[in-house]
Amino acid sequence: MDIYINYSNYIKEICDNNDLNNFKSNENYISILEHTTKELGEEYMKLLINNAKLRVKEIVEFSLLNDKIGNPNKDNYFFGNFSSSNFRYLYHSFLILTYLKKLNLQL
Repeated sequence: MDIYINYSNYIKEICDNNDLNNFKSNENYISILEHTTKELGEEYMKLLINNAKLRVKEIVEFSLLNDKIGNPNKDNYFFGNFSSSNFRYLYHSFLILTYLKKLNLQL
């Protein structure tokens, strides 16, 4: 079965059961959103620090909040255990915000 169909069915199941306890550690969810490897997470960390000018403390604060939801799989970093996908989410948010600012949109 197509991974997007599996993902869509799983999201419907989550909504029907109103169960957010472990969704980030389910394979159907991981295959679409929570699949960032530790190595790629480390690269995103470098981009966040060097390009987005975020401090590790800010990255940790976001990651702690995000990892409270859905019981994601985590990797060990020098500053703690976190889902590597957090760093991808943060970096892509930075890219979107940067693009919006270039368009001179009111935020």
